[in-house]
Amino acid sequence: MKNILWIILGTLSVSVVLIIGFVFDLLGWMLYLVFGLVIIGIYWLTTGRKQQ
Repeated sequence: MKNILWIILGTLSVSVVLIIGFVFDLLGWMLYLVFGLVIIGIYWLTTGRKQQ
């Protein structure tokens, strides 16, 4: 019984670590996307105003 419990605990901890890593990876990508969009928006606004 103890072995089964340890296996369940091990798999749970590994899956939790993987899920946390995946979520943080997604958050990182979202931050990069938002940062890129903000830079593109500022660049577009500045160039658009210069053309006018």
